[in-house]
Formats: sequence, C-alpha cells, structure tokens
Amino acid sequence: MLKRHQPQAHVFGLDADSEVLKAARAKAAGAGVEICLDEGMSFGMPYADGSFDAVFSSLFFHHLQTAQKLLTLTEVRRVLKPGGTLRVCDWGPAGSPYTRLAFTAVRMLDRFDVTRDSVEGRLPDLMVQAGFVEVHPVGEMATVLGTLQFLAGRKRQTEEGG
Repeated sequence: MLKRHQPQAHVFGLDADSEVLKAARAKAAGAGVEICLDEGMSFGMPYADGSFDAVFSSLFFHHLQTAQKLLTLTEVRRVLKPGGTLRVCDWGPAGSPYTRLAFTAVRMLDRFDVTRDSVEGRLPDLMVQAGFVEVHPVGEMATVLGTLQFLAGRKRQTEEGG
C-alpha cells in the first residue's frame, strides 16, 4: 500500500519469519509493486545508521516485551535520518468497556504480559524514552477486537552521541 501511494519511494520491509517474507513477496508481486523485503530482527536491523526518511510499523509492538519495545524503538531511531519520522499503528487503551472486553481475545492469543503496555497506553512514553520527540497521537479507531491507536514521533535533527 505504501508503494502504491508513493511510487517513487524505495520501500523496505523487515520480518524475522522467512515464511511471512515469502507470503509478502508473493503479495507484492501480485500487486505489481517492487519492494525490498529483508529477514532480520527489529532490535538488530540490517541497515546502516540514518538509512531511512520514515519508518512505519503496523500491529507489531504489542507482540514484544517492554524491554524489546525499547530496543526496537532505539534501533528505529538509529536507522532514521535526522528529522526522520516514525508512524505506528497498534493496539491502544480501550475507548469503551466493549473495546476493553473485545481486546481480551487478542490478549489471550498474544499473552497478557506483552499486551499490558498497549492496554495501559505506554507506547508513547516508550517512544520518548527511546529518544523520539514530538510524540503524539494522530488518531484512533475502534474495531471489533479493540482500539487501534495511531502515533507519530520524530528523530531530532541533531543528536549528541548519535
């Protein structure tokens, strides 16, 4: 979808699961878009410092322990160019008692310990801890499984020590 909306962009995807990458390659080919899909871990990305203008993450962070979230966010900041942006779509605090109850099904599948940060709305604070600035919500959406939150943050234009 990113490549279709920004055809001139160089789009990269990263996943640790080779089967997921195989499916993603087939999906990209079927959509007629050319993207680079790499195998690797979010907290040890195979990219040089300052490689990207923007990083997008969709429904990923709720799978990680808090320490892994911080490592991943620090790694995202490393691969962003100065002033680069991070956009995140992931589960957030419930907007209603119904969405809190609905999200219980996700929590049962993905484990209560790793989804706790989502339920408590901690991802923006973790982004700030990892060194992002101008962290703010850009929207939310109620779904049948819970509330999705959309967040944005930016890497500083200049950083001391990296």
